[in-house]
Amino acid sequence: FEHCTIVRLFNFQFFVYFQALIFVLHSFRMSSMRSVIGLLAALVAVVGVSSALDPANDDCPSATLIDSLPATVRVNTTAARHSKNRPLACSRLLKDVWFRLPDVPAGTPLRVSASRRDGGEYNFPVTFAIYRDCAESTKPIACTLGRDVVLIAPGGNLWVRAGSRSSTDMFGIAQVVIEPLTDNQPCTTTSALDDEPDTQSVFADLTPAEINSVREYLLNQPEYELTPYETAYSDLAIASNYIVMIERATVPKAATLAHLDQGGAAPARKAQVLIYFGALETPVVRYFEVGPLPLVAGETTVVDVTRAGGIEYYKRVVDDLEYDLMDTIIDTESSKLQTLMEESYGGYFYHGCDDKCLDWSDTTPRGYSAGERLTWLWFFYNVEGKFVQPVGLEILFNHTGLDTSKWGIAKIIYNYQMYLSVDALAEAYANNQLNKTTLAAADLSWSAFEQRVDETRAPRPNVDKLGSRLYEPNGKRFTISGNRIDYMGWQMDMSWARHVGLFLFDVKFLGERIFYELGVTEASALYSGYSAMQAWTWYTDTAWGMGTSMYSMRIGYDCPHTGVLHDVVIDTPSGPKTWPDAVCIFEQGNNYAQRRHYEADGDSYSWYSSTPSHSLVIRTMAAVYNYDYVLDYIFYLSGLVEVRAAASGFLQACYYNDAYAVQESLYSMKLREQMSGALHDHVFGIKADIDIMGTANTLAVRKIKTHTVQLPWFDVPIAQRYIDLRYVANEAQSALAYSFDEPGLWTVVNRGSLNRWGNERGFRLWTNSPFKQQEGLNDWRFQTSSFRKYTVVATAHHDTEQMPTNINDQAYPGHPVIDLDMYRANNETLEQVDLVTWLSFGHFHLPTAEDIPVTNIPGTLGSFFFKPFNYFDEDPTMDLLETMRSDPIGDGSSSVESFGLSLDDQCVPVQQPMGEALRPLRTPAVWT
Repeated sequence: FEHCTIVRLFNFQFFVYFQALIFVLHSFRMSSMRSVIGLLAALVAVVGVSSALDPANDDCPSATLIDSLPATVRVNTTAARHSKNRPLACSRLLKDVWFRLPDVPAGTPLRVSASRRDGGEYNFPVTFAIYRDCAESTKPIACTLGRDVVLIAPGGNLWVRAGSRSSTDMFGIAQVVIEPLTDNQPCTTTSALDDEPDTQSVFADLTPAEINSVREYLLNQPEYELTPYETAYSDLAIASNYIVMIERATVPKAATLAHLDQGGAAPARKAQVLIYFGALETPVVRYFEVGPLPLVAGETTVVDVTRAGGIEYYKRVVDDLEYDLMDTIIDTESSKLQTLMEESYGGYFYHGCDDKCLDWSDTTPRGYSAGERLTWLWFFYNVEGKFVQPVGLEILFNHTGLDTSKWGIAKIIYNYQMYLSVDALAEAYANNQLNKTTLAAADLSWSAFEQRVDETRAPRPNVDKLGSRLYEPNGKRFTISGNRIDYMGWQMDMSWARHVGLFLFDVKFLGERIFYELGVTEASALYSGYSAMQAWTWYTDTAWGMGTSMYSMRIGYDCPHTGVLHDVVIDTPSGPKTWPDAVCIFEQGNNYAQRRHYEADGDSYSWYSSTPSHSLVIRTMAAVYNYDYVLDYIFYLSGLVEVRAAASGFLQACYYNDAYAVQESLYSMKLREQMSGALHDHVFGIKADIDIMGTANTLAVRKIKTHTVQLPWFDVPIAQRYIDLRYVANEAQSALAYSFDEPGLWTVVNRGSLNRWGNERGFRLWTNSPFKQQEGLNDWRFQTSSFRKYTVVATAHHDTEQMPTNINDQAYPGHPVIDLDMYRANNETLEQVDLVTWLSFGHFHLPTAEDIPVTNIPGTLGSFFFKPFNYFDEDPTMDLLETMRSDPIGDGSSSVESFGLSLDDQCVPVQQPMGEALRPLRTPAVWT
């Protein structure tokens, strides 16, 4: 019973009483005296354990008493009690244990840490919280998730809580260590994780329970004749009706603002469902809205929100079921090329391979005309860095229709020689009727992601030392509550869309809404080349699962040691899964001053002042096949917002043959003996629903022009710039592209709201990476790419106009489901209306030798900025205390004013461990 007196356990209590009862019954089998003694002992045990487990009239939980420090307490993890949902800043815990430290001297630096038990997947991080008292309503004074707590004790009693969010698994700690720290005092830990919100945000993603309830409801509706995806997949039954995706449906903006601003009812929460109807006589793709949530019998509605007639089935995104069917045929056909592959590719082949394998990937579009489904594939060595190891074997695969007996290889290209069937190629190879190639086995010395030294270069000094790191001398200055983030005057809600990833809603600065919605809508890439695969490639990465490709990030590498990692739940055809550590949130110093001035005075100075610049970064990384995109939302203390994108990862490389060097030189550069890098671009789209002092806004354009003018002050005319201001009246005028001949300033303004100086309040839109799709790129493949033709487009807001592209248009861009120009076709007025801006930026990429093995992020960064433009009456950062001013005082020294904030380092940072394994995708536990 010794552990039972330490930890109060709800669902362990029955076991204790049962053991005591067994002891009582057993005692009656003893002698009379021993029976009496045994009975008394049993009763004392029962009473004592009952008191320890469930103290009467005491809100405080039972806790281990720590009477001296340092203390190491071994935890009986099976004795962790079920929490009664006591609110905690980090999360709502389902299991916890408590420790009590009486009379801790004020100012004592303490570290509380836990060691994990060995084995098992570490899905549920330990949560620590430190309290001044144990009352139910008390908030913790320090809290952190999955790492040590370090704090300066405020004095008096302290309560330490360690817990887990898992309802089924142990929270995985073997012992808790509480120790004072005297030397190199660590910085106080404050958590970014605040109380769970009392009410659910209208922008909160669907929970696994909501997703599962919608899936179960639809599967039980006989009119849809749905097959569970797992059944369709196991049977490879492509001619089935099945659910592809469930996520939160768009909430109406007007109703949402009435709820947020006037306290009106929250708009109904609904799910959007994507379904493939392959079993119909005319197969079709459809979107539905299902709700309201939670589903209630007799109140649930299912509304088809697809365009009239639905989306043609040949336009659908390829899923795992279809890929497996394609691969079955490719595998069979490749068996006819066993000799060709082994002799041509250094012993590597595809059908039945073991360790020396080829692999393939595909590209888009999928066909030359409506109704077709033709996909180009390319083969490469299946090794680390496979995307830069092509072998020069390409296939045009015909998977038109749903009769898989008619699928097959329509064309095959070997070493730049094309045949109309695999049999024809095999025969030509066997009869020596073609130009053969003989490649060496895959060379990993240059494509593997391994540290190596170029012996031809001078050695780099100091490579054995760690680089600089961020730390937070007074703890975190941002908090996360549910999906809500607060930072130094900024507030915003995070939301997740399966195809695009992170979006932000209700973004406010200093109490005023700036954005109703902000997010990256697309990452696109257009390739050039002589080979069929490269010349045909045109990617819009939302159709390739950009949102589901945002995998785990690593503290200390993908984001700084001070970062807070955030999980997301995304639905898949087989059900919802947790994407762990998919978002990283951190504050950064920007390595330059927010503002400063040095007033020179000959050899001295009159005064000097400076304020450091900081910003909050919300980061995701999307590993879409070969490329890794870094997507940052950055919020500055001045009100400036930056949306930044960069690229890393492997090239989609070309097979190179010297015999075709002239042809390939138009499109690529040779980077290895049998590989070149193809010219391509990276263009990103952004949706920014900006609301300046309300929803009545206008897009203003200030062209910077030149003229020669005779001013009364001068004897001669002079040439100078002037501002030509106009307001965009309608959607026909709203498509704007950057011009170096007539640069412009684009601002979203509220003409009915003026600052103190009579200027219209607004935000300026500008990019450091302007891009415009060239007019010569005008064939049918680009009918869905109008967002790439403009830098800024404005349209009137409509709840149905969510994205500038649709994932189903990637297969065949002709007859698009969605195109940005469609939104402008009705030429609505844009004067003082609720408008939305659609933005683009990007760059060209001609790969060079330095892109091997992977492209470096520095040099690929591009951003779009949103900057206050007469929104305030003066610089809003003038209230920052982290400012210093220096004035000379006449004796060669200077006075320093710090405005009440100590500017000195006061502690040593505590870093997070960097050696833990990345967490894999998983099916969420009940708590999620």
